Amino acid sequence: MVRIILVFIFSVFIGVLASFGGNDNIPGYIVTLQNDTIEGSLRFENSISNPIELIFMPPGASDEIIYSPHTIKEFGIGTEKYKSAIVKVEQSSNQTSNLSKSAQLSYISDTVFLQVVISGERELLLFVDEYGKNSFYINNGGTFDWLVHKRYQITENEKSRIAYNNNYIGQLIIYFVGCPSINQVISNTSYNLSSLKKAFKYYYDCSNSDAEVVKEDPLIDLKLAALAGLTITKVSFSGVGVDYLTAVQYPWVPMVTAGVSADLFFPKTFGNRWSLNNELLVVSYGVKATYDELINSNSRRSTQTHIGSTYVKLANMFRANFSINYSSIFLDIGVINGFAFASENTMKETTYVGMKEYYEEGKAISSLKKYELSMLFGIGIHGKKLSGMIRYEIGGGVSGDPDIDSSMSRFYFQLGYRFLN
Repeated sequence: MVRIILVFIFSVFIGVLASFGGNDNIPGYIVTLQNDTIEGSLRFENSISNPIELIFMPPGASDEIIYSPHTIKEFGIGTEKYKSAIVKVEQSSNQTSNLSKSAQLSYISDTVFLQVVISGERELLLFVDEYGKNSFYINNGGTFDWLVHKRYQITENEKSRIAYNNNYIGQLIIYFVGCPSINQVISNTSYNLSSLKKAFKYYYDCSNSDAEVVKEDPLIDLKLAALAGLTITKVSFSGVGVDYLTAVQYPWVPMVTAGVSADLFFPKTFGNRWSLNNELLVVSYGVKATYDELINSNSRRSTQTHIGSTYVKLANMFRANFSINYSSIFLDIGVINGFAFASENTMKETTYVGMKEYYEEGKAISSLKKYELSMLFGIGIHGKKLSGMIRYEIGGGVSGDPDIDSSMSRFYFQLGYRFLN
């Protein structure tokens, strides 16, 4: 029955999260085909690729409007800026295990949103396809030229190796005419975001002109959130001579929990797929049970136990993020350290002999653990600001008595609100 209830709570919780996970509009603007700039709130799908479309809400409007690269010229959201463009998109795989065996370019013409990396008299723009492949473009008087680059496989002397079409180097030399000293820099420029940005910055220093770096990936991207929710905890014991602990079924106990989380992304190394999520939580539980036993025909004993603790818990988890529509699903695995700062550990034994009652009070267990180390697994969904997650914690329990073994299981149902980045 308990499992059915937990499955029901899980299903309802995920349904609620899915209903609001992607509805976090944030301030932005669009530039129409008539060159009008309209401010409002917008969102687009969280994905490794450039957005295909965006959802825009003008001020005072009741209905959202969907825009594509065909229907607007530009849009901006937060620190990101995108321009609509008709460009060549190379179709060959960039995965080493699946490279083309031909040097011939294979591209299509498409209308897309290009992300502006560097803006000024010389612009660098980026397009990321659905497979995570980066293609770079330059703005030539309103025409967006693909910086040609292709990795392909060749066979020489019965051995395979990777060859490169690096036409982008010649394109950049022409693009940066007027700064001859940059040619050596360009010759050593790799086809990646960091290297190309260095070449563009060198040009702007050389030409004494101003540039705006729009896309700047930090080494570490920190996202902070406040957390609140519910835990459901179950404890159990095993041992000899402590039937008042081992022969009773302690119930699943709900308690309120709250805390903060710090999610660390490493954009330059792992993009936005992987992160280290750390949480500081206040967690508590408290269970009660009564064990009745018959001593003989004239006497019986009733033992009431009350066991509980309040912890400061520090969770350290690896997180994998997967974009789905306008939200992201994430999976967590890690450890959680618990430090108890308040505990309840009492036993009240009442013995009934005929018409008389005898009382004895003491500890249910000789000692409770002050520190616990457990495993933590979870799944969740988040939008721009709001998030929700379900976690399962399993650990060695609360008993500090070497003769009494214990186990502990705990479910977390949490909501989060991101207040930084």
